[in-house]
Amino acid sequence: MIYPEYLLLSLPAGFFWLWYVYRRCRFHPPPIALVALAFVCGMFSPALVLAVHDLVESRFPFLEAMQVGSLPQRLFYFVVMVGLIEETSKLVSVRATVYYARSFDDVVHGVVLSSAAALGFATVENARYVEWHGAEVLLGRVILSTFGHVLQSMIWGFAMGAQKITSIEDRARQAALSRGERAEPVHPAGGWGGLLVGLGLAALIHGIYDLLLVYDQMWLALLLLFVLWRVFLGQIEVATRESPHRPRISRRVRECPACGGLVRGEGTHCGSCGRALPPDGTDFCAACLKVVDAASTACPHCACVLI
Repeated sequence: MIYPEYLLLSLPAGFFWLWYVYRRCRFHPPPIALVALAFVCGMFSPALVLAVHDLVESRFPFLEAMQVGSLPQRLFYFVVMVGLIEETSKLVSVRATVYYARSFDDVVHGVVLSSAAALGFATVENARYVEWHGAEVLLGRVILSTFGHVLQSMIWGFAMGAQKITSIEDRARQAALSRGERAEPVHPAGGWGGLLVGLGLAALIHGIYDLLLVYDQMWLALLLLFVLWRVFLGQIEVATRESPHRPRISRRVRECPACGGLVRGEGTHCGSCGRALPPDGTDFCAACLKVVDAASTACPHCACVLI
């Protein structure tokens, strides 16, 4: 049983890292309610970890001895019995709940929601350690363990976001084909294969990280976290660049009545023929070449922001 005071003592660290991750989602962050639900679901995942861990060790008792065996045995134990079980439990807490929300419609949402679930998991885990060893262990766990859970889970979170977008695109493709329209094929990297690869990689890194701590290789563990943090920022940047919600920018242009050349909306003379432009010319969006209102700030046809 976890006493409420230990849980309250561990919550600020989880909320801080959750705020940090959420701020990385610039254009179209997931709803706060969805993130909170992922966090709460993640708080229940340690119970699943304990249940699966006890079940596996009862069926295969030799596994318990591997955590104090040779280096390969310890690596196997921490990758499979710790990394794989914990990461799978966090993944299930997201995949079985918030994954099906209609507002989950961006790859970067997968990173944010997986991070929220990981922080919920870490919060409960931190509370247990505070209960067992006292509040003095909390600072180290905030720096290492809490953010470590985020960095490890964002690997499969990115893959889960890609899987969700692939499913959305596949439904749109099927709808287009049913209407007799042409549709591009869906990239296979966003399916179950990509998710399983992401889960396996997260479990491997999780196991290596725990093994480094067991062997008191703190600096190597910190180096691993630093590399994962850089990868985290890179993944967020890639997902943000490819986000369907990223605002596209276009220019307001006008057509020269003399030569047909396109001139910026604020231009007074054609750059091709030098003719003066009438002050009451029609404005077009440079991206789709559709007519736009002179007072509009965005194209109503392609949703580009007009500058």
